[in-house]
Amino acid sequence: MNKNTKNILLWSGFTIIAGALLYGGYILTKKAFKMGQLVLKLAEKYNGEKEKSGNQGFYNPELETLLKSYGWSIGQPYCAYFTRAMMAESHPDKKDVLRKILQGGTQLTWSNAKNDKTGTVITTDKPTAGDVVIWQSYKNGVPAKNASGGTIGHAGIVKRVNTNDFVTIEGNTGATGGREGDGIYEKTRNYSWNTANGLRLKGFIHLV
Repeated sequence: MNKNTKNILLWSGFTIIAGALLYGGYILTKKAFKMGQLVLKLAEKYNGEKEKSGNQGFYNPELETLLKSYGWSIGQPYCAYFTRAMMAESHPDKKDVLRKILQGGTQLTWSNAKNDKTGTVITTDKPTAGDVVIWQSYKNGVPAKNASGGTIGHAGIVKRVNTNDFVTIEGNTGATGGREGDGIYEKTRNYSWNTANGLRLKGFIHLV
């Protein structure tokens, strides 16, 4: 076998392997896209729902029962419980592990997702539809805390990704766009990675 023949065979082998990898990546991407769309479809169902003042429940009893089944109780902020329910209910085959990763606290949810060893989710700074988005609250450049001394934040479901911003469906939000509000609404958010006061973006939790 001469040198030219060897080079041709090597190049052909490389092309076949590269093509297989690209095809495999396409299948995974297509699968992840479908998974995200299931999450988004369920979140859309509750878009526009109003809560009773002070996190005292919902006018939609179905929604209230759903969130309670995921650990929410009267008086608690529910943005993270909403994302937990949307993602887990959309994927019954992953429900048990998603209930462990996604919690009622946004910062614990982020930590769990970042350290997930089950291969269920990854954290990323590049959102896709159906991802959970996590923020951390900051005040004067330092993490804000609740009365118990724990760090706090906000969560939502990514609906659409634009060039300079992204659209979400968020629970426990309102006209001001903060971590407290009067219902579940669609919001347009900027990539606020360095906010000194308010919600600082931590990243996105993506199903794989």
